[in-house]
Amino acid sequence: MESRSLHQAWVIQNTLYYDSSRGCLVAGDIEIEGGRIARIAPPRRSRLKDRFDGEPFVCLPGRVGTALTRRQTGGGYAAAEDHPWPLPVDDGMSGISGSATEARELFRVLVSAVLRGYTTLCVFAADVPSTTHLAQAAGLRVALHMTCSDRWLGEGSGPVQQPWDIFQRSYSHHLDGRESDTLRLGLGIGSQLCVSPTLTVRLHRLARESGRRLLVRVDDGRPYFRNFQDAYACSGIQLLDNLGVLDVFTTLVLDRLPGGTDGRIVGRSGASVIVDGHIDGTVSHMACWHSGADQDETLSNVAQETVDGLAWNRAQAIGLDGVGRIEANACADIRFHARGSIADRTRTAGGGFSRVLGDLPIHVLVNGCWAVKARRCRNIVPRNFGIQAVATT
Repeated sequence: MESRSLHQAWVIQNTLYYDSSRGCLVAGDIEIEGGRIARIAPPRRSRLKDRFDGEPFVCLPGRVGTALTRRQTGGGYAAAEDHPWPLPVDDGMSGISGSATEARELFRVLVSAVLRGYTTLCVFAADVPSTTHLAQAAGLRVALHMTCSDRWLGEGSGPVQQPWDIFQRSYSHHLDGRESDTLRLGLGIGSQLCVSPTLTVRLHRLARESGRRLLVRVDDGRPYFRNFQDAYACSGIQLLDNLGVLDVFTTLVLDRLPGGTDGRIVGRSGASVIVDGHIDGTVSHMACWHSGADQDETLSNVAQETVDGLAWNRAQAIGLDGVGRIEANACADIRFHARGSIADRTRTAGGGFSRVLGDLPIHVLVNGCWAVKARRCRNIVPRNFGIQAVATT
C-alpha cells in the first residue's frame, strides 16, 4: 500500500468518476492534496508524479450514513449484514470506558460501515471521546451529535440523565477543542423518549446560537409508543411543531416521508429531512443506465438522485459542506468500484449501475487517506479488540 503524508499531492490517474453537476460518468485525473480534491484534469494530463492507476475503477462519492443509538436497537448492535442501514452505534452508556464487549461490537459495526463504502457517519452519542476514538480508528469522517437526557418514558432504567448546565459546558468544551477535518460536532436527540419539552427547546436554542443544526430522530416514542401518546397525545412531528423548534436549524431523521397533517407541517417548516429507509435494498429497482458514449455514460434522473441521495443530499441535510461529491475543493471521500463490472452490466436490461451501488467497494478513500484497500480495513484496530477487519461477500 502506498505510504504518503496527508499533505502530499498525488493523483488518481485516468479513472471514470461520477460528475454530479452533469449527471454522468466522466474520465479524468483526480488530484488529491491535504485531504481534498485539488482539481480534476483531463485524463492523463496531470503532471503529478505520485500516481495511482484509476483506469480499472469507477469512482463514486463516499456514502453518508446516519446512526441509531444503542438503546434504540434494544440494547444491542444489529449485524450489518442483516440491518445495513441505518447503522446502530454507541449512545455513551458503554464505549471504551465501559464494557469491552460492547466496545468491540461498536467497532465491528463501524468497520462494517467503511467496508461498505460509508465515509461519513452521523452519530448520536453522549460519550464524545470514546465514540470519536472508535469512529476515527475505523477510518470514518464523523458528524457527532451530542445527546442529553432528562427523562425516560420507556421501561427499565433508561439512559443516564445529565444536568443541563454540565451538558452545556461539556458541549462548549468539545466544540472549542475537538473538531478537526474528520470530526464535526453538533447536537442531537436520539430518541424522543428521553427528552422533555423543556430540554428539546434548550437543545434547539443552543444549536441555533452555535450555528449548528439539531438532529432529531422522530421516533414517536417507539418502541414505547403508548407511553409517548399518554404523555403528549400527538405525533413526534406535531410535538416539535408545538414547541416551535421546526425551522432551518433542525434536521429530522424519519423512517418514511410523512403524510397528512405531519407532511404539511414538515413541508412548511423549513427543516431538513433525512429518510432512513433501507437504501441498500431499494436502489436496485430505482436506478438504471442510459447507453452512451465510450467515456460518458449518462444516468437517468432517478439514478442521479440516488447517487446524490446517498451522499450529497444527506451531507447538506446535516450541515456538512464539501462532502458527498467528486469535484474540485470537495473532501476526498471516494469509493472505488470495478470499472469492468459496470461496463458488462450496462449491456443487460435494467442497467447495472444500480446494482453496483449495493456492491462492496474495492477501495475506500476518506479525507485523502486509504481507509479500505483491496476490501481490507487499513486502519489500526484498538488493542485487545480481537477483530479481523476483512470484508466478506
